Amino acid sequence: MDKQNKLKDLKGQAMMEYLMTYGFAIFVIVVILAALAFYLPQFINTPATCLFDKTEFDCQERPPGLVGGADDSVNLVIKIQNNDNRAVVLTRVLCTTAPKGEINKNMGGVVVLNPNQTISAGASTPEVSPWVAFECTGKDGATELSLAPNSEFRGHFAVWYRYKDDLPGIPERKAIAVVTGKVLEG
Repeated sequence: MDKQNKLKDLKGQAMMEYLMTYGFAIFVIVVILAALAFYLPQFINTPATCLFDKTEFDCQERPPGLVGGADDSVNLVIKIQNNDNRAVVLTRVLCTTAPKGEINKNMGGVVVLNPNQTISAGASTPEVSPWVAFECTGKDGATELSLAPNSEFRGHFAVWYRYKDDLPGIPERKAIAVVTGKVLEG
């Protein structure tokens, strides 16, 4: 009888050692994952990007700048490259956090360029000044976007244009860029 109890005790001890070893290992993994989930987002920055959906345009030289104002407004500082072999006339622009499918030229934050800005084939805009700043709007396209410095911006920059040699009455074309980056202090 004593032998059976001793064997039972040894099996119970082996089972407890097994559970303790693997339980401790799983506990350590959970603690490490929790620490990574808490601290890692502080160290990972969204890379500043600007990618147009049409090959006619490109963001020139560097990613665009996102600059915060005194009232936490956000301005997009951008230089656009015309990659087409035809001159284009920019008629409207919009910087917004609205979804791509909801962007239209009747939104309240659309900036009508006056006079219309012409970009020669292979040139950048504006040809007079190297960088242009546009105020960004919220998802409705009308209210001013408010983000504190060092906040992450994920939005769109829409450009309505026509070719300089288009016939009168031809509708405006639209190109949209996905813009991401950190808002810098103004």
